[in-house]
Amino acid sequence: MNKEIKKQARELYSTKEYNLALTTIFKLDSVETESFLIKESAENQWFQNFEFCNCIAKEDNLVKELLSFSRIDELLYKHFQCDWQDSHPTNPKPFQLKIAEQSPELFVRMLRVSQAFLKNSWYTELNIDQYSEYIKIHHLVWKHLSDQESKLWSEVLYQLDKCININDASSILASIVLIIEMEYSKKPSNAQLQFLSQIYNTFISVLLARLPKNHKFNNAIKQDLKKIIDTQKVNPNVLSLYKCIASWQGFINSHIDPYCYDLKIEPDNENGIITYNRSSKDYYKWELDGLRYEINRIDYLSVAYEEIGKNLNHRFNHSTEIPEFADYEFNCQANYLSLQHFLDDLKLSKFPGGNNLDSQRFYQPLIAASNYYKMLYDFFDQVYQKNKNWFAAYQQLKNDNPNLYEMENFPFIHSSIDELYKIHDGQSKLEKDFKTKITTLSSPYTYKAKIGNDFDRFNIHYDVFKKPFLQLGKYVFTPTLFFAKQDWFYSTTQNALERLSNKRNDKQRKETSVEMESDLKLLFGDAGFDAEIFYGHEFSNSEGDIDIKVTGGKDTILIQLKRTKLRLNLKDSYFEYLQTDNKASRQINNVEKHFSSPKGKIYKWIVTTSFENTYTTINDCLKVNYFDLITILKSFTYLKDFSIQDLVNRITSDSQISDVLQYKAVLHPENLDLISFKQYSESGIFKNLLPLRNQFEIYDAVTLPLPMAEPQAYREAKFHTDKSSSNYIGTYNKALNADRNGNYSKAKSLFEICLNQYPNDFDALSAQANVLANMKLFDQALSYFEKALKIYPEDLFVCRNYALALMEAGKEVKAFKIYTQIKKEYPFVDIQFLQPIKNLPPEIIEKMFSK
Repeated sequence: MNKEIKKQARELYSTKEYNLALTTIFKLDSVETESFLIKESAENQWFQNFEFCNCIAKEDNLVKELLSFSRIDELLYKHFQCDWQDSHPTNPKPFQLKIAEQSPELFVRMLRVSQAFLKNSWYTELNIDQYSEYIKIHHLVWKHLSDQESKLWSEVLYQLDKCININDASSILASIVLIIEMEYSKKPSNAQLQFLSQIYNTFISVLLARLPKNHKFNNAIKQDLKKIIDTQKVNPNVLSLYKCIASWQGFINSHIDPYCYDLKIEPDNENGIITYNRSSKDYYKWELDGLRYEINRIDYLSVAYEEIGKNLNHRFNHSTEIPEFADYEFNCQANYLSLQHFLDDLKLSKFPGGNNLDSQRFYQPLIAASNYYKMLYDFFDQVYQKNKNWFAAYQQLKNDNPNLYEMENFPFIHSSIDELYKIHDGQSKLEKDFKTKITTLSSPYTYKAKIGNDFDRFNIHYDVFKKPFLQLGKYVFTPTLFFAKQDWFYSTTQNALERLSNKRNDKQRKETSVEMESDLKLLFGDAGFDAEIFYGHEFSNSEGDIDIKVTGGKDTILIQLKRTKLRLNLKDSYFEYLQTDNKASRQINNVEKHFSSPKGKIYKWIVTTSFENTYTTINDCLKVNYFDLITILKSFTYLKDFSIQDLVNRITSDSQISDVLQYKAVLHPENLDLISFKQYSESGIFKNLLPLRNQFEIYDAVTLPLPMAEPQAYREAKFHTDKSSSNYIGTYNKALNADRNGNYSKAKSLFEICLNQYPNDFDALSAQANVLANMKLFDQALSYFEKALKIYPEDLFVCRNYALALMEAGKEVKAFKIYTQIKKEYPFVDIQFLQPIKNLPPEIIEKMFSK
């Protein structure tokens, strides 16, 4: 019957009887209807057919039923992505206006995640008088973001065309690399490296698109570099281009991407000032989830170090004096081994589409070259620190190391791929494989330049961290900065996962998915639980599915296991939530009834390889990280009599973060405040972990606890809507500057002007409270803190400052009550409430412990 209904609906659609086609498919249950429409929209483009959309928009009941679907976001995403202009004979205005009328939230959400308002002027010119305040405030955001982005991008194109008209493309390429080098040297950090890579990705993409199709890159790029080195001056036109791209990219990162893909952010119109509001809890959660990737990488590196240490002991007959490997060789071996274990756990020991070759064959040359350039940069950084001049440091490095090979490929590689692999491809030599072509091994990491093609600046596909080798004729090109400053742990994995999703690798994807499920089942078994795997759809509802059922006593865990791509940006995080987390929760919930039992509890877990939204509940299902889970299960194999509840407690305790916090406390107890120090001492952590210090010193570099952030990190005034609000922002910023410069009296007067104009402005209230506290006017300060916290009661920064003011005002009991509460909610943040032990007199510490 269902097949007949689907067939009939398709036939009606093909004869353009669109209303009847949709009415017919609505005869199926909602789950099957959604599945059918999403599939048809992907294959036959029902909802990219504007004639179909506008036809059904004429019938309110059809639109209403359509908008009630739980998967409506998936269904309409490609519709809103469609490229169209007002001049088109058929456009989607009637259908979209009907959505705006019936579901303003959906209309706004679709414009955000598709970025349609940036690509079509109709959305910003829309007459919205008839719509709700909800749409009106978003409309202000669309106009502002679209206008500002367009201006910034126009300047990028103007400066690029100016460069191309005056300079050869190879010369531009050499200059941009040197500019990026100098910018990184001024402010070396991982955040700066990531931002510079985004600038470079955009630069390469727009340069290739803007060049004429017949353009050929010359081979004189090293001569161009020499000219710049000799003059010690980069091309001013290229520098202007760099600054324009940096401004545009910064605007994308701080304004557009957060608005489009972090749907927890809602704009507020506060007194003519549009602000993005995201809770401090959401802000720290995002930062913490990003840090989990670093901890996971270190976990695998720690295991690699331990194995290398054992091998060294065995090699040298357990001698007490173990010769030190050269840093280069040691780092290479550690990187190889940690990545090998990681890919083994992901069942990617064979590189997808890689002629059945071991993955190590593909990543070994990259890691070897990367570690070599790390050594070069170590030398360079030492020289640079002495004089802070990039050109002088480069020249000294060259003079001091005349025999240092590959110095000619610094700060960029420009050579044939065979020459590069001849030096660094040790694995092929080890396996005596002289048949596999270098192009086979380098292909996953090579981006073939497409000159003169159109490109979408909102979907830039080039990524120097995933495909470092830019193919320019017979040569490949890559800046050594990006090549050296990463270890390829996640880049290689992401590359492999993306290749695995290609249709030609379907067989490997399915086989390795089954391997992951089987291994996880065995781990549960070794830990003392009963586990059962379900292959394919085992139940009557085709939309329902689980992969593994785990039982222990009366309780049960239902698991959907997902091998997902890894965190890259807000956009990827959003689509993982939409396409993976929601789907997995739907699959579990649709079959839960088959496992219900009055005797015990049912736990529903989405187990994925990513860390986004980990340990949050999605449609009544807990999202659990796969790597955390297997680590915990392995630890359970050494113990006995664990229950499902014990496992649940361990998982929900967020052991990955809590363990590192404990490691950091043992490594640096002097940085703890007195209360935390006493708690750790009394719990026995120092006594238990101190003998194992050498094993976890590797975690010392992890930035936990997270540093405290001021509200502008997650709640920032973005733009003003009229002149009075513009003047207000000017006064507010002057007040902030006065406060930062210690001119509290001036700051107090200026904030008073702000609050006379807008008495309920949260930012001005909390800032004035801080100023008054600095002036020791505590009664007034506490009053302003309390007014601010009535507006946003959970703001961590203001809560902390309120507690500090209470302490200074002599109200310690209330202060410690607030401190205890925020410490409980934010154990991973450095609240900086009390002085660390290293700043306290010994007699205070002694008095504390004598109680």
